[in-house]
Amino acid sequence: MPFPVPGSPGSNAKKYANALKIAMQFFDVQKSGKLVDNKISWRGDSALKDGRQEKLDLSKGMYDAGDHMKFGFPLAYTATVLSWSILEYGDQMKGVNQLEPAQDSLKWITDYLINAHPSENVLYIQVGSPKADHSCWDRPEDMTRAKASHTGEHFFPRNGGCC
Repeated sequence: MPFPVPGSPGSNAKKYANALKIAMQFFDVQKSGKLVDNKISWRGDSALKDGRQEKLDLSKGMYDAGDHMKFGFPLAYTATVLSWSILEYGDQMKGVNQLEPAQDSLKWITDYLINAHPSENVLYIQVGSPKADHSCWDRPEDMTRAKASHTGEHFFPRNGGCC
């Protein structure tokens, strides 16, 4: 026999709606680049020069682990899970006004991933230095130095590597 749900009817739905809103805000907090229609008052534009050395715009994307790194594979996974969530639960997301924020975050990620694949057989999979940027816990808005962008070939060269 199931236990009764505490609270008034509909209170759980409101709690889940609030939890989903906070989850969607997490994506906004992690954003890198020129923040258009920024809903997070304490976040500002950051990493606007990412990719410039390669003549690419890799400013968008999302930071990983609260530091200044951007990794393509975890971001692609995030896009996959977010896409699947929108497909499966889009009606419910729409019912609590979170479908548009989810779609906006997904577009932010895919814009970055598209820019990170500038030509056939070239994919930038990382922006930042594991040593300098993974250990930096400053605000991304205060970052001033240029960050290196790396393709898969940087980590797995064709001559003797895995690819």
